[in-house]
Amino acid sequence: MEPQDKKLENKSNIILKKRKYIVLQKIKAVNEANKYFIHFVDAKYNIDKASIRDWKKQFKQLQNIPNKNYYRIPGGGAKSLSSNKENDILTWINYHKKFGLVLYIKAIIGYAVSILPEFKEKNFKSLLKWCYRFMNRHNLTMRLTGLIDQPLPKNIIDQFFHYCKKA
Repeated sequence: MEPQDKKLENKSNIILKKRKYIVLQKIKAVNEANKYFIHFVDAKYNIDKASIRDWKKQFKQLQNIPNKNYYRIPGGGAKSLSSNKENDILTWINYHKKFGLVLYIKAIIGYAVSILPEFKEKNFKSLLKWCYRFMNRHNLTMRLTGLIDQPLPKNIIDQFFHYCKKA
């Protein structure tokens, strides 16, 4: 049996996952960080210190947001493609899947580059990241379904009972 405080010993090795906070929580954390210290807010709410520093820089923008239940500043984040173009790519993928054709990531990227002019000047690494995000958005995977089923052995029932007797 391992000691319970082993997790405390290895706390410096644990990578904390970033969480989402609504604007109201961000403003509250920044106010407390200004009143006390960033380390106090980090310990109290378990918020990364770098996030608090970023929120301090964005404080005026955070205060001007009318709905304090938003998670991010309006206009922030990567700009998405038009939904029509993404639907065209998704239709193309589903068409190929319907006939059992294997689609590789390079094929998806190639088709996206052919219909999206803004992709032509991007490098392959950024297109690869876009493709993975696109696949996550639409719950796509690169797994193949098995096409050939293997028949069960004829004496499977006898083998099962023989296995049960051994146990």
